[in-house]
Amino acid sequence: MKNRILSVRLLCAALSCIVLFSVFAVCLSAAANAGTASKSSTIIVSLGDSYSSGEGNEDFYGYDPDSVANTVQSKDWLAHRSEKAWAGLLTLPAVSGKMKDHRYVAGENDRNGVNWYFAAASGAVTDNINTSDVSGSMQGKEYFQLDIKLFGGKFSYHDTVKLPGQLDVFYNTPGLDRNDVDYVTVTIGGNDVNFVEIVKTAVLNKTSDLYERIDRELDTFYDRGGTHDKIYNAYKRIAKAAPNAVIIVAGYPQLFDESGAMLGLISEDDAVYINNAASEFNRRIYETVRECRNEGIKIEFVDVEEAFDGHLAYSEDPYINEIFVVSRRQDIDRTALSSYSLHPNEEGQKKYAEAVQARLNELEEIKRHSKETSDQRNVVLVMNDSGGTPLPEMKKAARTLVDSVVSKGTAVGVVSAHRYAEMKADINSNAEFLKNAVGAVRADETANVYAGLEIAERMLEGVNSPVRMIVIMSDGFENGKTADDFIKYADALKEKGITLCTLGFFGAPNQSGKTDMKKTMRKIATRGYDHMIENGADPLSDAGDIADIINGQNYVYMRIECPADVKVTSRGETLDSKTGNTHTSFGILTIEEKNGADDTVKILRLREDRDYRIEIRGSGEGIMNVEAGFTDKYGNYLIKRKISGISTGKNTYAEMNATRYMQTVLKLDEDGDGVFDNICRTGEEDIWSWDEFPSAVLLTALATAMTVCK
Repeated sequence: MKNRILSVRLLCAALSCIVLFSVFAVCLSAAANAGTASKSSTIIVSLGDSYSSGEGNEDFYGYDPDSVANTVQSKDWLAHRSEKAWAGLLTLPAVSGKMKDHRYVAGENDRNGVNWYFAAASGAVTDNINTSDVSGSMQGKEYFQLDIKLFGGKFSYHDTVKLPGQLDVFYNTPGLDRNDVDYVTVTIGGNDVNFVEIVKTAVLNKTSDLYERIDRELDTFYDRGGTHDKIYNAYKRIAKAAPNAVIIVAGYPQLFDESGAMLGLISEDDAVYINNAASEFNRRIYETVRECRNEGIKIEFVDVEEAFDGHLAYSEDPYINEIFVVSRRQDIDRTALSSYSLHPNEEGQKKYAEAVQARLNELEEIKRHSKETSDQRNVVLVMNDSGGTPLPEMKKAARTLVDSVVSKGTAVGVVSAHRYAEMKADINSNAEFLKNAVGAVRADETANVYAGLEIAERMLEGVNSPVRMIVIMSDGFENGKTADDFIKYADALKEKGITLCTLGFFGAPNQSGKTDMKKTMRKIATRGYDHMIENGADPLSDAGDIADIINGQNYVYMRIECPADVKVTSRGETLDSKTGNTHTSFGILTIEEKNGADDTVKILRLREDRDYRIEIRGSGEGIMNVEAGFTDKYGNYLIKRKISGISTGKNTYAEMNATRYMQTVLKLDEDGDGVFDNICRTGEEDIWSWDEFPSAVLLTALATAMTVCK
């Protein structure tokens, strides 16, 4: 009875503690929420210069058509933040309508229904991407307005107003927790190089130093304290102000239609020069983004040049304003050349929005599929097509690979390695999402595989996985990096435990640089992981081979170096270098020219679950070196055997086996008389599998393996 009473008392005491704790927790929560606003769905903050503010598109926020006095008091109007700006046209899955429908307005909606904070300002430079307490960060806006409605009263309004530093939005906005910001959009840097002003002045004043002034800005871009450093530091400040946000950097469009039909204002050569300079500036902005991304900043670049192609200023259907010599109705300074000149018009704002929206949609999809870091295999596909011809086949192979490995528990990510490389899908196990990401990869004549590898490396960092692999699907790498650059980087990745697999698409018989590219891809790949699609071969076979490796299928890798033909038979199928039959259900034969046709290397990748007859027939004088490797369940070639230094001639014939649990034996008929003159075999110490013996034993065996010929 006493025990029962004690139990009841203990139960009541426990329940009382639970109730008190719950009440205490509720009170704490209420107190915490009393002083801060809850996060209002997804939040975007838009910063930057006139290409973000929407310059040139009336009306601007704060404009009062009935009062100039009221208008010039509005910082929104002085910043020329347009009601038609592209950032306000963006949408988000969890937000109804467009961002402009959820804009923050001081004093009106400090807490509820706010998803967009608009701080961009026409004329802004990188120094303005800072807080107001930093010297030089406040942007001066000089206005000169005429009020023709006032007779006998004040006729003109002229003053200079300081706009706050744009990062004040994160620190001084009521109800906004900067840790809750999801995205920051920005265009910045154009005013630091005075690009539009240089062009306008040169065109209107007919100056002859246009090229010189543009070249000067580009030549000093990387100087210490120059434009690169300014843009780089601006991105860093944004990342610090919004630590959980993805920064979306939009580039700039080219400016002039190159047809030359521009009312005599500019020549076709000048238009080409200006547009090329704009593209080069975009490239350098992207490289700065890439630099920040490699330092761990969540930052993306959006190229808008393609969106404006064929619709530049002075074209038949322009998305960019022409040069307006006369000021427009809402120009801040009505006495000067219109600031509307050479800025995207309303249609151009829509095109900007479409380009950024496409990337925003991808990022939102990526968020929906969180990275998996469990004890599973993790693979990143880095895809590039610089010509367009192999892209459909490349996508078909990628989709096949995704289906094959995801169904077996592997997580996959997708990177597009065109001019501005970007992640299309973070590592996840949703096959349909991944195949859609593959479909979003586009052809671009400018390859950027190096940047694609950098992205893939970051995606694999911190992933707890027995397999971390990058599969490079490409028809060629960019000109900006040498073969040595790629090989050095690939070696560094391998040292980090990342397996590199290459799948080269070289279907065009006269493809420029094809031979050198094949050599580079082989050297980049982890030994035994290089694949080439040539001469109409089916890429699905190679994709299946790669998938089998990822899924744990054990393979035999054999490298036979000597002037000879190699033939492999198993269960009625044949691989034959002489006839060109290089793909079967059991494996692949790759031919690599080392120093010319007389020194050809044959590489075999054979499934380990079969018996094979491997025949080698000499085709010239030389030295035979044979290497065999056997994979563990994760695709690592941990057992390696070598037979080397065997003299061969045109009559040489040899046979060898390919079995893990037996010695690798090569029977050699030196003169082709049908009698084996020598039997070469590897030492018995290296015939065990990784799973059967401790690693120390195996490593010792590998170090002491010998070649014995009797």
